[in-house]
Amino acid sequence: MTFAVFNRLHLSIATLLISGCGSAADNGEPAAAKNMPGIHLDQIAETLVDGRNAARTSYQQALSDCQAAGLPTRALDDADVARLGTVRYEAWLSSKEEVFRTREWRLLNDGPSTSCQFRLETTGLQETQSASGVEQVDLATGERSQSPADSDGLARFAAEADEGTASPGFQRAGNRRVAGQPCNAWKDENGRFSQCVWSAGASWGFTPGALNDYRPSRYAIVLEQEPLDGNGTRLTTQRMTVGQPFERGDLEVPREPSSQR
Repeated sequence: MTFAVFNRLHLSIATLLISGCGSAADNGEPAAAKNMPGIHLDQIAETLVDGRNAARTSYQQALSDCQAAGLPTRALDDADVARLGTVRYEAWLSSKEEVFRTREWRLLNDGPSTSCQFRLETTGLQETQSASGVEQVDLATGERSQSPADSDGLARFAAEADEGTASPGFQRAGNRRVAGQPCNAWKDENGRFSQCVWSAGASWGFTPGALNDYRPSRYAIVLEQEPLDGNGTRLTTQRMTVGQPFERGDLEVPREPSSQR
């Protein structure tokens, strides 16, 4: 399932849940969120094995084997090595539009399986939702698809006040600040991971409770996640701003090839 499709599914499910149990207005309906400021998020996720980026470790071992065997080798440059095995999540959220972008960098090998001609592949998806409709763009191929706007697609309702005090399967671990933003710290009761969930957005519908999914959505922002035993997904927030105007050029679909050579 693609990130954008997941996010739209998450959006639909969360809307039903919040509509059923959200903070009630005087007429019994969920309280509509008002005056949400612009939110910009930039994050990096990577899969760790024994505390190290798994894809990067695998590449470095393959490169070492190629060089030791004296095979013709095309290595990645330092910038590509740094991107290898990471996923970058970006989001721009406001009351008028929502843009989610995800990009992933993976290792490819030109030629037969024993070839040492390495290169980096970039794949990704960008989804933009506004009053005019929903557009999805495949960042590798440039293919675009559009669908009509949902009349309630940008509607928001305040999160429940008690969502930040208890989450099934998690233990509260205090309050922290990550990337300059306040967050509720949680630990998975099974010892898998710890995470910190943005706690200042409940009035705009962002839950401060723990989550089993670290990817950003219109209903939750996990600012940090760390596998407790060094095996699993690490998520770090590079930057998050609230209430600052967007640079419109940043929201344009990035023009980059599907792979770097």
